[in-house]
Parts: sequence; structure tokens; C-alpha cells
Amino acid sequence: MDTDKLYAARLTATRVRPYLATALFALHLVPSSRVPTMAVDRHWRCYVSPAFVDGTPVDELAGVLVHEVSHLLRDHHGRSDRVARRRDLTGRGDRLRMNIAADFEINDDVYGNGLAKPDGAVEPAMLGLDPGQLMEDYLPQFRLGWATDDMAWLDCGSGADGLERDWDLGADGAHGLSDEERDAVRFRVAQGLTGQPGDVPQGCPPLRRRPPRVTVIVDTSGSVSDTELGSALLEVTAIARAVGGRRDLVSVMSCDAAAGVAYPLCRAEGVPLVGGGTDLRAGFARALRSAPRPDVVVALTDGQTPWPQSRPSCRTVVGLFSRPVREDRVDTYDEPPPPWARVVRIG
Repeated sequence: MDTDKLYAARLTATRVRPYLATALFALHLVPSSRVPTMAVDRHWRCYVSPAFVDGTPVDELAGVLVHEVSHLLRDHHGRSDRVARRRDLTGRGDRLRMNIAADFEINDDVYGNGLAKPDGAVEPAMLGLDPGQLMEDYLPQFRLGWATDDMAWLDCGSGADGLERDWDLGADGAHGLSDEERDAVRFRVAQGLTGQPGDVPQGCPPLRRRPPRVTVIVDTSGSVSDTELGSALLEVTAIARAVGGRRDLVSVMSCDAAAGVAYPLCRAEGVPLVGGGTDLRAGFARALRSAPRPDVVVALTDGQTPWPQSRPSCRTVVGLFSRPVREDRVDTYDEPPPPWARVVRIG
């Protein structure tokens, strides 16, 4: 799948709908040839047809991403389940009607103002229905038949109509969001939608976000084990995912007594990690001299290093490799990280 094109589409969607940034970057993208375009499950995975990505312009892909995440934000899967129980709708055709009705709810107001309407998007006017209604209102106003034949291909997944597909990864599959994480995403989007006017200078779009530029300093001193270096590579991969797969925003340098070259991230396992003694101050100094300057510096280390005397000019995160607790000392690290760094234990 052309992930670069898909990531470009997600950034386009974020630029034109900045209040959806949290939701768009919470979606885990899964290549699948079993969906016609894109589809979502209730666990915030988005299944994407590689052929559809290849044949669709970036601006239309952006519109489809916004459409799919809108199903999840509007809880169409939960609402469809409740409607199905209340009205005894059990067939696959009933779920298709719910998908169509949910699409009507989304498509009659989501496009325009910079967001392109994808080819084939269904709208209530196609069935002579009034816009501005909810899925539950549209549902009793039409039946499947000749008028909906051109809509029979629709499949936005279980995240749209509540009916699990055999290609769903399910609740126990990888990269799904928990109930608490889904609620947190919806809360952040709601905050963006209800933000008070006057908080942002005129001409500056509210809640517009660029993923941060990150420099990762990996401690490669002799006191760091091969297992810990492997953990560092996993953390680098996670950081790349956290910025939406934008590998151009992540650079990695190895550092012992001297800082190495900051390599742009291609693949985490391709980063050279060699070294000897330890002094991460050199890594911090080199990272902060780089152009463009990072928004975040992440240091992955065993903590056996001197630290910069002053707070860096950007956000700093220190990932400490977990070490067994020694009975003869309170802390297993020679010099704890400074208070201006956010500290995360690894492993």
C-alpha cells in the first residue's frame, strides 16, 4: 500500500479539519484487499484497500478518512446496535440500510470548506430525502430496492453498522483502542468543537496541529545491554507511529562520550548503534544545534550519564531502561534525570 500517499491524505484532512486531528491520528491504518474503499471497526482500526489508495487523488482520500472517522465519533456502531434491538432488525440487508442511513447523516454536511467530496459519496437527496437528519430518522424512510442498487457496494465496516466482519481483527487484535482511549479521543474532539472564540489570533486557524519534530538520542555506552538497545529500537518505532508515520519528522543519533550523526529515520533497525563511554550532554548539544530544531528531544538511556546543567529550549523526555533494584541504594541510577525532563520507565 502507498502509505506515503495515505499519510499525505491524513495531513490534508488535519489541515482542513484541525479539530479532528486527535481522531485522525488515533486511527490505526490496516491494509486490506477485502474492503471496497475504507472501512472501520469499533476499535478504531481503519481497513484500507491498497488499490483504492492507488487510484484516488489525495484530496479525495482525505475526505474518505474524515468520513470514516466520523462514523466512530458519532458512535454509529453503538447506535446501530440499539436500533437493531429496538426494531428487531437482524438481517445483513438491515445493516446495509443502517450503513446508508449513517452515510446520509455524515455526507450531507461534512464536505466543502476545503474538504473534497469523494467520488461515489451517497447523499439523502439521491432518495429524495431532506438533509440535516440523523441516521435513526433516515432509516425508516427508505427500503432496499432499485433506487438503492447503486449503493449496494457500500461497506464502511462494523464501525458504521455494528455488524462484525470476518476480516475484523476484533477486540483482542493488535492496535485497537480501549473504551477509555476512545472516550478520550471523543472528548478531545468535543473540546475542539466547543472552543470559545477569541482564544486564537485573527487569521490563525484554531487547533491546527503539526506533529512534533523529534530527535531521539540513544545511549550506546558500554553499560547499555543489547536487550536494552533492542528496546530502544522499539521505542523509536513507537515514536514514529505517534507522529502519524511521518518518518521525516524523526531523527535518531547514537551517543556515548560523543554524539554521532543524527540520521533521518528510514527503518528503526537500520540505525547504527555503536559506542563506548557515556556523556549524553554531547547528544543534547548536537540535537539542539540541528536545523530544523526539534520540538521534542527523547533520550533513551540507562541513566549512567551526566546531564545538561540548564533546561533545553524544547520539551525533553527521558526513557530510562529498567534495572533491578539494588538493596544498598535507593536509586539504581548514578545521577537521576533533572526535574525539567519528563521521565518514563522502559521495560
